[in-house]
Amino acid sequence: MPETDTGLTLHLNVNAVLVPVAVRDKRGESVDDLKKKDFEVFDDGKLRPLSGFLVEKHAASREIENGAERPGAARLAKATPQTMAIPDRFTVFVFDDLHLTPGQISYAQKAVMKTLNVALRGSGLAAIVTTSGKINSGLTSNRAILTNAILAVRPDFLYRSNGSDCPKIDSYQADLIVNKHDPTAIADAVKQDLTVCNPVSNADLGSPRSMDATLNGSMSANYQDPIAKAAEIRVESTAQFVLQRATQGLLNTYAAIGNFVSKMAKLPGRRSMILISPGLPLVEADEKEAESRLINLADQFGVTINVLNASGVNPIGLQADDKSNVTRNPVLLAEYRKMLTQTENNAIWDLADGTGGRFFHDNNDLAAGFSEMLRAPKTVYLLELTLNGIKRNGAWHRLTVKTDRAGDQVQARRGYFAPSKHVERKAGKNGRF
Repeated sequence: MPETDTGLTLHLNVNAVLVPVAVRDKRGESVDDLKKKDFEVFDDGKLRPLSGFLVEKHAASREIENGAERPGAARLAKATPQTMAIPDRFTVFVFDDLHLTPGQISYAQKAVMKTLNVALRGSGLAAIVTTSGKINSGLTSNRAILTNAILAVRPDFLYRSNGSDCPKIDSYQADLIVNKHDPTAIADAVKQDLTVCNPVSNADLGSPRSMDATLNGSMSANYQDPIAKAAEIRVESTAQFVLQRATQGLLNTYAAIGNFVSKMAKLPGRRSMILISPGLPLVEADEKEAESRLINLADQFGVTINVLNASGVNPIGLQADDKSNVTRNPVLLAEYRKMLTQTENNAIWDLADGTGGRFFHDNNDLAAGFSEMLRAPKTVYLLELTLNGIKRNGAWHRLTVKTDRAGDQVQARRGYFAPSKHVERKAGKNGRF
């Protein structure tokens, strides 16, 4: 599978973890008067001291306590009648064309165009980019340029099925087969292989029993029938390919986002990204670690990643084509779809939570979602958590952030990977703004 290596490296701060926190009251309004002493951070259930604290007010000034200001967070110069207004707001719309379907792109295109006026309000600039790197409008206030870029977005099929895969399994089921050796998932795929991909009869299997009985009876013997055993080998190979394809697409997506984040770090004023995606598969710990590094990068550079799930209200129950597919158990298929949706949602939700952004999902009104994301909280608290005393073993640490006020809604990253010997990874380079 092709992989582009253009030299971009994502760096992890090995001395501290940055935790941006958005706090809202019971009415959903931004809470902007909290101090360092008002926060508690638990690392795997253990209370940890804060080594730094920053209050960033999007509409006004910043306050710093025991920490340095973020890279690229230069103060905004006030415009005078003799000077051009310096842009105070930068919004980058990232279409995840590596995963979006044609229908999702079409719906999202219309919604983005409806909200361009909000993104360009005042002296704001916006950019339209794609995770494949094929579209990049550059930062501009020119609606015609942005509109043309929006309308040019098309799905990229490099890292997804072209519909000819057989058996048909998604990344969730492939993970069950390859990494968890789940007998039910294997049997479902083997049945597809023997009835659709490489059809055989009961006589071919050497048994008068039905195929279901043959497969179920063979599970304990790990498919002793030679034909069924060959099908199991083909299923394993297909599942491995599905995982490799999903993993490569995921890593390239993270690389593209990381590159855009790095470029946004040089901009003054408020910097936010809106990722438009149907969800991302997380299939291995290595990919989870790549996600953690990306969140650290965005936090260090002061870039908020908002995420809009372009799937809208995602049907996870039985569908018409499931019932007509006689080779598969429709209830099992619906369960796999449900779990795949949850997994893909969790992956993009982490990006939003981890950078103080919003996650818009399970709603077909995408224009409302964009408008909501463009109204960022007035205040974001940046907590610095020292890694002194943390074992450098690459282990996942779950974070819980609390305030001392009852009823506060706290949004913060849900965890991080402790640094290991390999703290940087090369990634593809996209974008020019």
